[in-house]
Amino acid sequence: MTPEQPGPKAKFNPLRWIEPSLNGLVTVALIILTWFLATSETGQGFRENLGWPVKVGLALLAGLLILAITHWFNLRAKVEEQWLALAKTVGTIAPSLVKPALLVLLSAVLFTAYHVMKGSFESGAKLGGVSMPLLGMLCLSATPALLTLGVSLLVERRMARGDFAFEANPSLIAGRKHGAQLVEHARANWEYEREIMEGSIHRMGRHAAILGFLASSILVTCAAIWTSDNDYVALSVGTAATISFTLHLGQIFFRSASNDATARMMARASRTLLIVSICALFFGALLLEASKESPLMAPQTVTRTDRPLAANGTAPGNTGNPLQGRTGALLIGVAVALIGERMLRIVTNRAASMLGLEGFAPPQSADLKVIDGLSEEDASRLAEERIDSVHALAFTPTARIFFNTVYGLPRICDWQDQALLIERVGRTNALLLREQFFIRGAISARRLALQKFGPEEMKPPEKLPSPEPTPVDAGMKDPDKAAGNKAAMEWLGLDKESHLDRALRSLMDDENIEMLEIFWRSVPVLKVE
Repeated sequence: MTPEQPGPKAKFNPLRWIEPSLNGLVTVALIILTWFLATSETGQGFRENLGWPVKVGLALLAGLLILAITHWFNLRAKVEEQWLALAKTVGTIAPSLVKPALLVLLSAVLFTAYHVMKGSFESGAKLGGVSMPLLGMLCLSATPALLTLGVSLLVERRMARGDFAFEANPSLIAGRKHGAQLVEHARANWEYEREIMEGSIHRMGRHAAILGFLASSILVTCAAIWTSDNDYVALSVGTAATISFTLHLGQIFFRSASNDATARMMARASRTLLIVSICALFFGALLLEASKESPLMAPQTVTRTDRPLAANGTAPGNTGNPLQGRTGALLIGVAVALIGERMLRIVTNRAASMLGLEGFAPPQSADLKVIDGLSEEDASRLAEERIDSVHALAFTPTARIFFNTVYGLPRICDWQDQALLIERVGRTNALLLREQFFIRGAISARRLALQKFGPEEMKPPEKLPSPEPTPVDAGMKDPDKAAGNKAAMEWLGLDKESHLDRALRSLMDDENIEMLEIFWRSVPVLKVE
C-alpha cells in the first residue's frame, strides 16, 4: 500500500472571518436598537407616531441587510459577472435607441412650442380647437426631421457592395512562393473592411436622424421667439439654418441615389448647421441691434420741400443701412448660410487679431494632380475619406476605398499603383521611369527590379501577364529593342549603383506592392452563401 500523501496545509485567510464578524456586528446592533426602542421614551414616541406599515418595512429592511451581508461574499463574483454582461447588453442596444429617443425629444420640443405660441394665434382659423396656422408652422418646422428620417431609411439599405467578394487570379498563387498566403491576407483584409462598412451604414442613419433633429429644433425655437417677440435675430438664425439644411439635403439625396452617402457626410452637415446658426446669431445680434441703436445708421428724414417724402417718412432712394429690419435679417441669414464654415474662420481670425493672437490657417492638403486620371472632383471625394495626400492614397487599404466609394476596383488600384511608386522611389525617379520606360506604377517598377537585380528563383515567369507591360518585357525577344533598352539603361546610369538602382532594389520585397497586385488582378464577384 502506498502511503497516504499529506494534504495541503490550510492557510490563514482573513476574508473568511469578515463575513461572520459583520453578521455578528449587525445582529448585536439590531438587538441593541430593538431594546432601545422598546424601553426608552424616544422609542415610545417612535412606536406611537409610526404606523404598522413603516414598522414592517423596517423589519424587512433589517432582514434584507443581514441576508445581503451573509450572501455578498458568495455572490460577489456572480454579481460582477452579471453586471458586466448587463453593461455589454446596454452598450449593444443603446445605438438602436438613438432615433426613437430623438423622435421623443422632438415631440416634446413641438409640444412645448405649441403651448408657448398658442397665445399668439388665438384669432386664426381653428379646427377642433387647434389653431391651423400654428399647426402648419410646427409641421413645417418638423419637416427636416421627417426628411432625414426618410433618408436614413434609404441609406441603411446601401449594402450592395457588401455582397461582393473577390476572385484572385490563379497565376498569382502558382507563380509566387508565398502567393497563397498573400491571397489569404487579402481576403482577410477584404472581410475586415466589409464589416467596418456595414457598421458605418448603420451609423449613417443615426447621424442623419441627429441632423434632422438639430434642424427642426433650431427652426422651432426660432419660430417660437419670432412669434412671441418679433425678434429679427431669430429670423436671421432660422433663415440661415433653413438654407444650410436645404443645401446639404440636396447633396445627401444626390449621394444616396448614387449609393455614395457616408456617416462622415451627415456629421459634417450637422457641424455646418451648428456653425451657421452660431454665426447668424452673432452677426444678427451685432448688426441688427446696432442698426436700432446707432442714429448714424437710421434712415434720414428729408427736409427739402422740392422732393416728396415716402410713406414711412424717408426720402426715396435713400433708405440708409440695408441691414435692418426683416430685410436685413434675411440678408444676414442668406449670406452666412452660403459662406458656411468659412464664416466661423472669419469670425475667429477677426477676434484673434483684436486680441493680438495669431489667426487660424487651414491646413494645406497635398496636391493629388500628379496622379493620372484623378480629377478635382475625385480628389474632393477622397478627401472625405481622409485621403488628402499621395501618401494617404498609397497606404489606405484598397478594400476600404472600394467599399466606401463608388469607384471601380481597377481604377482604385491604378491610382494607388502610381501613388506607391511616388512614395517608394520619389517623384523625380518616378518621372524618370515614366518618361524613359513608360512605367507608371509600382507594380511594373517592381517587375523591372526583379528582372534586373533579382535571382533566378525570384524572377517572375515570362508567361505571367503583367497589368502594364514595360519596354524591357517587349524587347526581350527582339535583339534591336533589347539593344536599345540596354543603351537607354546605360545612358540613364541604371547599370551602375545609382539612386534609381537603390530605389528599385527596395521594391523587390515590398509587401504593399504585392498586395496591391493581388487586388488589381482580381475580379469582384457576388458572394456565394
